[in-house]
Amino acid sequence: MTMKDKYNMLVNEIAKKTVFSTIRAKDFNLEPIEFREIITEIEDDELFKSGIWEIEIGSYGFNGLTFKGQVFIENNDKKEFYKNEKTEINYHYHNSITTNVDKNNYGDVMIVNKNTIKNSEFESKFLELLEVINNSNLEDKNIFIRELKIKKNNQEALSHYMTKNLLSKVVEVSTVVSAISGLLGLMQ
Repeated sequence: MTMKDKYNMLVNEIAKKTVFSTIRAKDFNLEPIEFREIITEIEDDELFKSGIWEIEIGSYGFNGLTFKGQVFIENNDKKEFYKNEKTEINYHYHNSITTNVDKNNYGDVMIVNKNTIKNSEFESKFLELLEVINNSNLEDKNIFIRELKIKKNNQEALSHYMTKNLLSKVVEVSTVVSAISGLLGLMQ
């Protein structure tokens, strides 16, 4: 089953539940981490109202569908993104200025080079941190990367995780500490 299939299945099945229902990863034969990543993506896409992660690992308190979520269900899982796009080609770089009408109605500048997309200084620093951790010899680097991705869109949670959890475990790797410092500097 592809990630898209899992995403669509979770949206459809959870939408049938009553508000404040507890949804468990094991009910869908998913690992808790994968379940959390998909639910986080669904919330980021504004299909679910922000739910509550419960103490039991892999348990999520469903808080209801948003209007966008109801439309998603009615359209039979067809995501529709409307955008205005202006494109300029400059030698080896492809600059694209995109206005996402469905989500935030402001322009994002993306620079695409060697399959890397950077749409802001924060995104650039965040990707740099992930890359530095991935290239390190840290024992739990996959867990660190996964947690950072989960917390990426919550500035408070991301900052707390980096300062209270991650820094203490990577203090001996100066490149990781430097990348964390650079990202934290942008967040203040």
